[in-house]
Amino acid sequence: MDFLTEEQRHIRASDQEREEVIEHLKACANEGRLNLEELSDRVQTAIASKTLGELQDICADLPDDPVASLLQIRQDHQESINLEEWHNNRIAERHRTRSTVLFAILAYMLMAPMAVATMRSGSFGIVLLVAVCFIIIYIKKFR
Repeated sequence: MDFLTEEQRHIRASDQEREEVIEHLKACANEGRLNLEELSDRVQTAIASKTLGELQDICADLPDDPVASLLQIRQDHQESINLEEWHNNRIAERHRTRSTVLFAILAYMLMAPMAVATMRSGSFGIVLLVAVCFIIIYIKKFR
């Protein structure tokens, strides 16, 4: 089974990946696929292996290559990290939206009495324009 790309074959193997291959070799020996001498040789080779390609070569003639499942676990973990990051970004966006809405309500509550007072004096348009500009600048700054 040659499922690793050329780049993936050169990725350094971890201790966990070596242990997984050794467990797979032991399971194959228990099934009668390897004799004790082959098992011993392959375990020594697995311990000395530095890359995923070397580990894959040890198990190439055996069914259910453990390196394939480890690579899938690694990819699943990376996808879960990306999903977690997306979720955190959504929460932050919700907080920004809530704070913007609360600020707009507060600005309205502060400006409403002044707007009524300025309507009587005739300068209502200028105060309203300044308030709207202030809110727009605030929203754009924190988005």
